[in-house]
Amino acid sequence: MVMLFQIACLAVTIAVVLIRKQSLASIGIHKQNLRPALRLGLLFSIIPLGASLLPGLVGGWSFFPLWQILFNLLLSLVSATYQDTTYIGFVQTRVYGLFKNGKLAIIVVAILFALMHLPFQIITQGANFWGLHVILMVALWALGHWVFLAVFRKYFSLIPAIFVHTMINFSQGFIWQESIGIWAGVATYSLFISVGIWVRLSSRSRANFKEPSK
Repeated sequence: MVMLFQIACLAVTIAVVLIRKQSLASIGIHKQNLRPALRLGLLFSIIPLGASLLPGLVGGWSFFPLWQILFNLLLSLVSATYQDTTYIGFVQTRVYGLFKNGKLAIIVVAILFALMHLPFQIITQGANFWGLHVILMVALWALGHWVFLAVFRKYFSLIPAIFVHTMINFSQGFIWQESIGIWAGVATYSLFISVGIWVRLSSRSRANFKEPSK
């Protein structure tokens, strides 16, 4: 049900772009720099995937059945594709025009991205969701937006962002039958730190992006 809703939202986003007679390249869907974009996405995807595989391989945990792992991967992919296309490819690239400060534009959309996660968590967890940890989760989701945006803006491509986002989702307990516990946090924080260091060292990082030439 959730996956169908996400697919519908993704379709609406793409439909809006096409109805406004804008190119899909304007939201990061294009073939330019395809190989380096794939490499970037795969490189950072290894971090959360490795952090989630390591404890199970060392501890002799049991994998979920193959069909369930593949289905979980599909769920992770659909969720990442919908969220990144909508909030990074569409909303973020268009919000820049509303703010003179590019960093403020990123913060605003990061907050929207974080708040978007709340309804699903409230429905699935109910009263157990509320508490001080909600503040931490909202902060992590907002930081996640910055991480996915950082890899997106390297080539103005959704490919690396979706790759990384998918693996973050997938690493949160969708591989092993045993509870992944603290390793879910290791997978997330190790990726965030790695991307932060990469952005810090990259001389090509920019706050505003240009649409690829057609």
